[in-house]
Amino acid sequence: LVEKYLMKIGVPCGFVRLRLGVQESAKILHRTLQANEAKGRRKYVRVKVGDDPNTSFNVQYRGELLKGAILDISSVGMAAQFGASVNIPDKTRLPEIQLRLRTSLVRVNGVVLSRRQDDRTIYVILFAHSVETKARHQIRMYIHRRLQEEINRISGE
Repeated sequence: LVEKYLMKIGVPCGFVRLRLGVQESAKILHRTLQANEAKGRRKYVRVKVGDDPNTSFNVQYRGELLKGAILDISSVGMAAQFGASVNIPDKTRLPEIQLRLRTSLVRVNGVVLSRRQDDRTIYVILFAHSVETKARHQIRMYIHRRLQEEINRISGE
């Protein structure tokens, strides 16, 4: 794999061998990230959903079933665009959002954080699960699969 990524594909990266045990490997990764000044505000991994036709959401709002597209998602929230024009105020609670993540149906409660400044039709919605839940696990598994697919696509597998 080292030869494939560094030599054949030409990805500008390094590698860390993970056969030293969990504790030692974690220390090596931590030092590597520090050396590369990999500091950011983002605490959670997210994935862009793109045009995946099997990923969407719906929610009841004021007695109406609203459907839409998930633009990107993490275990703590999502950026979403509703199919119809809506005006949902910030801090509005959205109980029982149904996420369709390919073959998984995930129900979460959410809160509208805000709209994106660059596109007011895109809502940022935070999920209201504070501890490890089945829903959070299902979202993480979806993210993992999507990121792995992207890596496979880039590497030509």
